[in-house]
Amino acid sequence: MVTKKVKTNHPYYRVLSGTSMPFPHIHEAVSEQLLLLIFKARRLYLDPEYRPWFDEQHRILSALRANTKLQNILEQNREDYSIGETDNPLSKELYAAFQVMCHLYNGFDNRLVSLKTWGDMNREPTAKFVGQNSGGWKTPEMEEFVRNDLFNILTDCKAHCSPLPALVRQGYCHQDLSVAHSCTKELLEQLNRYHQIDESAILARTLGLAINNCYHSETEVPEWLSPFENEYKSPWNCEKPDTNDVSKLRKQLLTIGRTEFVDKMFSLANKNATKIIYDGYVKLYALEIYEWLNKLVQYFKGNDFIRYTWKFTTIISDESDTIENTTAWEKDYCQITIQRDELLKLIYTNTLQDAAMNLAGCLQQAYIEPLKREINYPGINIDAKEREIRKSIEFRSELNNFTNIMKQLETFEKWYNANKILLVSNKKKRTEKIDVNIRLAGLKGYDLNEGIPDGQGRKIKDGVNELVKADGSLQLPQDISDTSLNRYRQAVQHIIKDGDRHVADSTEGKK
Repeated sequence: MVTKKVKTNHPYYRVLSGTSMPFPHIHEAVSEQLLLLIFKARRLYLDPEYRPWFDEQHRILSALRANTKLQNILEQNREDYSIGETDNPLSKELYAAFQVMCHLYNGFDNRLVSLKTWGDMNREPTAKFVGQNSGGWKTPEMEEFVRNDLFNILTDCKAHCSPLPALVRQGYCHQDLSVAHSCTKELLEQLNRYHQIDESAILARTLGLAINNCYHSETEVPEWLSPFENEYKSPWNCEKPDTNDVSKLRKQLLTIGRTEFVDKMFSLANKNATKIIYDGYVKLYALEIYEWLNKLVQYFKGNDFIRYTWKFTTIISDESDTIENTTAWEKDYCQITIQRDELLKLIYTNTLQDAAMNLAGCLQQAYIEPLKREINYPGINIDAKEREIRKSIEFRSELNNFTNIMKQLETFEKWYNANKILLVSNKKKRTEKIDVNIRLAGLKGYDLNEGIPDGQGRKIKDGVNELVKADGSLQLPQDISDTSLNRYRQAVQHIIKDGDRHVADSTEGKK
């Protein structure tokens, strides 16, 4: 047995041992974008012209969240249509409220007041009446709720505000601004769940999948990996992160010690083996980040409202066909189509690139088997299944297209590092990085002081700083001073009032 000297400064070693992490700036990047949205909503709320709109939407959203009839209707619809539970971060109450509110928000985006949107909802055909992320169904019970209960809620809440002008929204839609105002607590809770990503579980899952590959290829499990081998010599169930097998592997990893295991692996394994483990670990880590991000964006207006479907199939060329002035090819080809109105809507909403990436993932999944057949049996006839017309809605390509996910995360990090504005302090002598928690603590103090979103403001002397200190999600030092918290709050207040022209305090970031 040949051992090698372990290079603890090697990038693979640092990541696998936990000294560093993949995508180290992704939490900051996402945090800044979320804070920019929240600060934009706060800035508009300061304007007497737009404050009534935020207050009105908060009243309506609160009324819908408290409406048990709406929740019961949606729950019954779920049972009637045999729709399983979804891994949705929204509470039952908020999820139900969004099924209705999303239509009102879309109406504002189309320059309609709430009551005009309500009228359109009563006249919409069934196929168009779908809620947030396709979660609503136009059943008789829901029609009755919209016709009577929603009308009563809108009139009780005195819903008459005009939409926010596009010029002042600066690209943000009404739903995102309203959610940033009314659901800050829920948004920041989900943002904080990034820190719950279990690196040990990800590494354990990676090792289980590596052992499975040994079993499938009928190769011997290497010595450094053998402590994680299944005693029954059967594959581990590691396809999902929350299985009993992953828990067993994680427990074994913690018993051995993560650093001790990585040391042994790097001293015994060859470069190719360590790269396989590293690549597998980073892919699963990227998927965890993707799932975390996906849950965060559930609160916002998604592209689900921009409905599109790619259709594609394999066409076998016919020598007798005339291909001149057609989109056909002389050889067998893949035909891809999309409806014109859907394509124009994707271009108009600047989401065509996302739709194209979705198509790429679908094609990759659909044609992986034909590719294998072509490699193993060159020139084999195209089978009937490949010639069937398939649709993009049949595939969930995002979860399987690791390469796209990792590329998107890396691109976003690179863009963030070149364009960050909130998490830096522009001092006269130097630019200093500002921790995410400093901005979050400042926001918490600001909202308590201003009474956002419920209008119940508190004076600083009435315990604002004590409430900030008691918020465990902020991860502040236990001995944080009131002076520091006041400075953080004042910095946020300065950013909100001055917008993009803000210059952070020269003393900011000091404790």
